[in-house]
Amino acid sequence: MIVKKAEASELQALRSVFVLAVEGTGSAYTPGQRAAWVSVGAGLSFWEELMRREYVAVAYELEQLCGFASMNQRGDLSMLYVHPEFQRKGVGSRLIQHIVDHATEEAYAHLRADASIFLKPLLLRLGFELIEDYQKEVRGQSFHNAILMRDLI
Repeated sequence: MIVKKAEASELQALRSVFVLAVEGTGSAYTPGQRAAWVSVGAGLSFWEELMRREYVAVAYELEQLCGFASMNQRGDLSMLYVHPEFQRKGVGSRLIQHIVDHATEEAYAHLRADASIFLKPLLLRLGFELIEDYQKEVRGQSFHNAILMRDLI
């Protein structure tokens, strides 16, 4: 597996992995929740802006984009999505470690995450501490999320 900084030419592939990952959540979310979630990243302008504002890492296996993660300038792990065919194969862990390494190199004291119910257990296993569980609203749909943090120094 190769994990590296994303390039502008990968925008469509990022969007595709995002949509497939959200739609692959199955019965954990209602169809309305999945539709609201997917609509956030519907346009390419969202992905172009993400690439301008954040550090984005991508993971490849056999030349296929299998996941990505991003960190904003405040030191927040803002996105982590893994293609359904590659879930539970270490892709998420490798991407998070890449983001942790980048944040450490950039001298961030902490890495914070606003995580879904899918991401929370992985982050806890990777040394993040639970700060708060809460309900988040996205386009009229309610989601159970958690704020987690990991010290880097």
